[in-house]
Amino acid sequence: MHKPNCSISASAEESIVEILIYGIIGEGDNNAKTFLKRFQELEKTASRINIRIHSPGGSVFEGLAIFNALKASKCVIHTYNDGAAASMAAMILLAGNIIHMAKGSLLMLHNVSSGEYGNAEQMRKAADTMEKYDTIITDLIAQRSGKSVEFIKANWMNFEDNYFTPDEAMEAGLIDFIETHPAENIPQNIQILTLNQMAAFYQKQYGIDKPLFEKFITGFKTKFSNKKIKNMDELEEVPETTTEQTDTLEQRVFVLEEALTAKEADIAELKQRVDTLEGTLVEQEADIEELSAKLKAPAQSRTKVFTALDQNTRRPMPSFETSADKAAREFLNNR
Repeated sequence: MHKPNCSISASAEESIVEILIYGIIGEGDNNAKTFLKRFQELEKTASRINIRIHSPGGSVFEGLAIFNALKASKCVIHTYNDGAAASMAAMILLAGNIIHMAKGSLLMLHNVSSGEYGNAEQMRKAADTMEKYDTIITDLIAQRSGKSVEFIKANWMNFEDNYFTPDEAMEAGLIDFIETHPAENIPQNIQILTLNQMAAFYQKQYGIDKPLFEKFITGFKTKFSNKKIKNMDELEEVPETTTEQTDTLEQRVFVLEEALTAKEADIAELKQRVDTLEGTLVEQEADIEELSAKLKAPAQSRTKVFTALDQNTRRPMPSFETSADKAAREFLNNR
């Protein structure tokens, strides 16, 4: 059954409000823009905000915006792991002033992942970018746990999926309390599921609208058409396209398609003009050949005239005498 993303309760001593992050980070109401708008409204009147989490993770970009908003809040922030807090959802969990895990819930930490398509230099740049995000996340975990950066890199940011039970998370310094109520709606085999499979589970369980989800994926692929997106493992830590951005992209595609149609008409017109010019050129070449033949005829006539004249008068050949004229004259002189 789909649960609302925001519920509010209050007591005489303090004003307590609650926000649910159930599902994929960046999807539905779990995108940073929607979350922060709701969160900032609650900050105006609440003294304590409970963030209840049950998520396989999602976009590192959206998640970091949520993380920083929680850390900057003047309210007391309690975060709760109600079932699973994996990947970026785990980082949001660690943003709380007080961190809780339900009995039987799981926390998972790992390096960021992404998708890249291109040459070797482009892949090196993508790897450098991912390492920068790994550095950011490692530092945030170190601040919370008190462990050294070197320890975290060797044990928790080691390019593996690292799961923590509540007891293990408590021992590692990642949480403050273990709640006695059991975790609900968590896959029994979650530790062997890929992030793609986990994402599919949460998408189905928490009522993410399938057409909207597919529209999101389509929009994402449109924006990053030079990248090959294979599954949610790759979608998890890369920039995403919201529904509003997707609509904008679709409008831009429509405008570009109209421009392309106009350009194709221009190209067709230019081809027609080229064909016409080629026909004209053929006609002009024929005219040039005809004129060239006419120009050569007088020159031949002049040669015959001057050759005959030279024969009769025995005077030197004009300065424009040709080699043929000279040969003819010598022949006549030697007769």
